[in-house]
Amino acid sequence: MRSRRRPDVSVLAEVPPFDRYARSSLAPLIPHADRLRLANGTVVAREGYRARQLVIVVTGVLLATRAGRPIAALGPGTWVGADELLDDRAHDCTLVAGEGLEVLVLTGPAYRWAAQTLPGLTDRRVLDLRRVEEALDRQATFTT
Repeated sequence: MRSRRRPDVSVLAEVPPFDRYARSSLAPLIPHADRLRLANGTVVAREGYRARQLVIVVTGVLLATRAGRPIAALGPGTWVGADELLDDRAHDCTLVAGEGLEVLVLTGPAYRWAAQTLPGLTDRRVLDLRRVEEALDRQATFTT
């Protein structure tokens, strides 16, 4: 007789906001999730291209540019692609892996399922890089 093995949900269960859900709720997502260490310079999202996955920064930094101009360095807890997936739109900036980047990646369909199934998942405020750029522009105005 074969015993059933439970899926290893630690890949998700250790990363906020998934860490607040019961492991049994996360089990259906496991085949669609990976935790990856990305090489410096790896493109994570490209401006003008549709989002295909949710990426959450676990450690390290993502470097954001728009129209080739640096706009931000984004650290742990940053979500990439959440709004784009739910709204079916393209990324508004390019994001490139900096030194020591580790991310949790969840496929687009799996994230859309999770957004409908896990209570409060989409309540988390997702970083809007347009606001980051506006803040940097205002700061540059004050310092010049």
